[in-house]
Amino acid sequence: QISYPNGGETLTAGVPIDVTWDGNPEAQFQVQYSDNYGQTGETSDDFESGVLGLEYVTGGDASWFVTDAESHAGTYSARSGHISHEQETWMRRVANGSQVSFWYRASSESGYDFFNFYIDGERLIHASGETGWQRFSTTLPRDSHELKWEYTKDYSVDGALDTAWIDDLQIIDDLTEWQDIIALTEPGATSTAWTPTEPGTDYKVRARAYYGDDVYGDWDESDDTFTVEEAAYATGDLNCDGVVDFFDIDGFVLAVTDPAAYAATYPDCDLMLADCNGDGAVDFFDIDAFVELVTGP
Repeated sequence: QISYPNGGETLTAGVPIDVTWDGNPEAQFQVQYSDNYGQTGETSDDFESGVLGLEYVTGGDASWFVTDAESHAGTYSARSGHISHEQETWMRRVANGSQVSFWYRASSESGYDFFNFYIDGERLIHASGETGWQRFSTTLPRDSHELKWEYTKDYSVDGALDTAWIDDLQIIDDLTEWQDIIALTEPGATSTAWTPTEPGTDYKVRARAYYGDDVYGDWDESDDTFTVEEAAYATGDLNCDGVVDFFDIDGFVLAVTDPAAYAATYPDCDLMLADCNGDGAVDFFDIDAFVELVTGP
């Protein structure tokens, strides 16, 4: 279980911290961070393009297709393929959490020929007869999920229009990205060093136990997001370690004599930290002021 940072903290970019957690003393741990936790993107499909997009895979005994003969709104919808007795037709695509909704209609032999909808193999809709247009909506756990729409027929008799449609599909995708702080700790570790580099307000960290043979425990995340703020280094702190001292001399010399080399050597530092006399320029006129900052008045 994550204990720090666990939500609400304000960290500083470029300043090392220890991420800490409680866990199995015999396990190793994978530890990750996200700087865009909770970010989402919306995917909508009203099938008004007139064709199925490449994100759909369709099959069975016949393929789903786009039709203008029936729709919930607009002109087009996606319709199940034309099949006969003891056959099926299906369409599937992937969604990355966290919400899915769409409208569906079934017109079939009631109790025998069915429109089904599955998420990761779990059936959530099982409809037959004349349903009229119905809205389905659900929330998904964060991860990749397979959506599957299906129409199936039993061994005899046709009923009604003998098909199913879906329309106005909306997917709210989870765009949260996670990156390793450490792929695996030593066994029994309860902390690991981490230096956040970019400012942001939507950070989280998470950890999970590893038991060997590719067996992992569940992820535990920070309870809430935390903030990483821009480092506010003092003038003269040319190596950006938070202290103005003799270790800044090499950086100051580079800043004055070769700004490009300084930027390459200290990519997270601002050249203007060498403007020690405050005249808006980094040059040899800053030397006396820099020496005074390092040695004191």
